[in-house]
Amino acid sequence: MMLECKDLTKWYGGKKAVDDLTLYLEKGKIYGLLGENGSGKTTWMKMVAGLTKPSRGEILYEGEKLNYRHRAKIAYMATEPFFYSFMNIGDVGEYYEDFFEDFDGKRYAELIVKLGLSREMKVKDLS
Repeated sequence: MMLECKDLTKWYGGKKAVDDLTLYLEKGKIYGLLGENGSGKTTWMKMVAGLTKPSRGEILYEGEKLNYRHRAKIAYMATEPFFYSFMNIGDVGEYYEDFFEDFDGKRYAELIVKLGLSREMKVKDLS
C-alpha cells in the first residue's frame, strides 16, 4: 500500500471532523473524494499532508508512519488562504525552506526577480 489510514479520527474542540476512518490507497491509482460539505475531506487531506495531526489513529506512507520526510512526496493545494496575512514573499520562501528539504531557495529568489516581485510584498496583496 502506498497510503494507509487506520482508525483515523480528528476532533476540533467538541466537533469530530473525521470519525474512525480506515482507508487503503494503492500506488498508481487515481482516487476521488466525495462527500457533503463538512464530511471531513479537507481535514483528511491536511492530515495526510502533515499540516494537522490526527487526534487518534495512524497514517502510514509506504509502510512507514507518516513523518516530516514524506512532505517532499505528498502535495496538498488548499482552496482557502494558506499563509498568514502578515506574511510577505520572503516569509513564504523561509516557510518552504523549513517545510521541504528539497526546496531551492536560490531558484525561488531568481523567480521573485523574474516575476517582478520583491521579498517585502505582502502575500495577501497578490492575486
